[in-house]
Amino acid sequence: MPHIEPGTKNEGRLFYFGLIPSERGKGKSRKLHQRALGILQQDFQARYYIGATSVHNKPMVNTFISNGCEIMESYKVYKRVRGN
Repeated sequence: MPHIEPGTKNEGRLFYFGLIPSERGKGKSRKLHQRALGILQQDFQARYYIGATSVHNKPMVNTFISNGCEIMESYKVYKRVRGN
């Protein structure tokens, strides 16, 4: 779902989206993402887009790259498990 990030004027974001397994690997993710980027620009007047995914999510990384997105930052995620 395209939207302008709350508290900003120009930052386009997309809520998570995915494809059912039988539709993966057909180029649909790239097209869906591309269309959503167009909606952000045309309907929401977003000047830029920020998206995020795990480095392990190769299909989404490839979708970002295919649609002209560039890596701006990397984050590390920390987890603490208490007791067994």
